[in-house]
Amino acid sequence: MSSAKWQKTALMPLFWGFFTVASPARAQTSAAPPPQTGAQMPDSALWTGAEAPAELNQACTGPGSTPLCALKTYLACILYDAPALCAAVGLDDVPERYPGPDTLDSEVLATPWFLPFERLMPEGFALHLYNGGQVPGARFQTVRLAGETATFAPITAYKDGAYELVLDIPEPYVKGLVYRLSTFFRQIGGQWRLIAWSSSRAKACDADFGTASWAPCRWFIKDLQHRNVLAPDMKQIWASPKQPGRDDYPHPGLELMMGLPNQAVVAPFAGTIVRRSLKYPDVPLYDWVVIEGEGRQSNMTVKLAMVDRTGPGPGAHVDAAAALGQPQWVESEHPGAGRFVHIELLRNRMQIDPRTVMRERKAQELQK
Repeated sequence: MSSAKWQKTALMPLFWGFFTVASPARAQTSAAPPPQTGAQMPDSALWTGAEAPAELNQACTGPGSTPLCALKTYLACILYDAPALCAAVGLDDVPERYPGPDTLDSEVLATPWFLPFERLMPEGFALHLYNGGQVPGARFQTVRLAGETATFAPITAYKDGAYELVLDIPEPYVKGLVYRLSTFFRQIGGQWRLIAWSSSRAKACDADFGTASWAPCRWFIKDLQHRNVLAPDMKQIWASPKQPGRDDYPHPGLELMMGLPNQAVVAPFAGTIVRRSLKYPDVPLYDWVVIEGEGRQSNMTVKLAMVDRTGPGPGAHVDAAAALGQPQWVESEHPGAGRFVHIELLRNRMQIDPRTVMRERKAQELQK
């Protein structure tokens, strides 16, 4: 059997078992985030505990009308490879990495500041956004003394610091692992602009890991002491919809291990690719491909993560078993993980557990 035929033979029975059942599934509801406990007082030398500016939660009138509006614009810029949105919040000369739009959702690319976070980051990973408040320049003193002055040119120009918003990003494949993305904003010419960002992810903007050449790393703060989101002067602004699950584990899908380096990921059903976006806003290594089905699967949406962009882009029609790309290598960041594909499944735009569809299919086969 040829390699190409083996790839489809190996993957299609498993994929196809997900989607040949059309019976309705019970929609899962979002669970409220647990109350925050165990809070500790922050170091007053690093954080002021200042109240949020009055305009923080006001309606957006443009990409930089409030810190939250600027953050939404920045996330759309990064996740959807949109240089014009980067420039709108102060990140000039960020090149486009892939030609063409990354999503068919035109509003995400045109006016992301008007949209809810669920449209910008539509994955069920229990994301939490916190108001970090005004932080003084003293917070960055440790890193400046470590010889990173050049990296800090934007932030050290403002002795009174910057306004911080903190996004917690759980790693859905490793229980208890959370990456913390801090974004820092200043009002410049009457508009809020991003002047720096940092991540607790060790591989973010790391030269040895190969991520330092990513254009947004020009605004990256390395080795910053990250804010404790349980501090009493921190306030949660937003929490993404989360699927209730065993042990409150924020994992909405499942993983399929990929055996061979050249084992292509294929479409489980025919449909239209509606999105190929970056998976995380702090590393440019992993991507989503999202397909909306047609025909018998017209009420189905499948999200596949850890798939590279060698396949067709948004707007393309794909047949069942069409190659979508190669699985991305995650071994260097998560030893032992190798290559795998993360799968999420939606029916009538409601997230469901792909394993329930597999069990339905197996039950039908046993009844034959």
